[in-house]
Amino acid sequence: MRQLKMLRPAAFTLRPLGTCPKEIDCPEPKKLVLPKEGLEDLGERKVVWSDLDGNGHLFSGNYGDIVWDYLPAGLQDKVLKDFAINYSREAKFGDVLQLRGIQTEEGYLMEGLGPGGVCFTAKCVFA
Repeated sequence: MRQLKMLRPAAFTLRPLGTCPKEIDCPEPKKLVLPKEGLEDLGERKVVWSDLDGNGHLFSGNYGDIVWDYLPAGLQDKVLKDFAINYSREAKFGDVLQLRGIQTEEGYLMEGLGPGGVCFTAKCVFA
């Protein structure tokens, strides 16, 4: 049996590590945190079969739809300027997400709590 040797990243010399010819124009990632008080209960959302990806988890693209569906009615008509989402824990078939949110100076923050804790936190900024 042939023994494989593990190489350190510095051993790869095709191009220097950490370089990219394209300018990256997205914001720096940061953790979204909701305050402990003042949150409004937005309702519950059960994860159904059509929500799932090939791994049996809530498809990442569906989280944005859930956020939009559970925004307070007065915000759903506004023009979205910026959107950020943190994925924390997978939601699975049959899980019930408890949705809660809060209006802030920057926009609207929302989180979805599943059986094991926070599944996602999202921020909507409106024009």
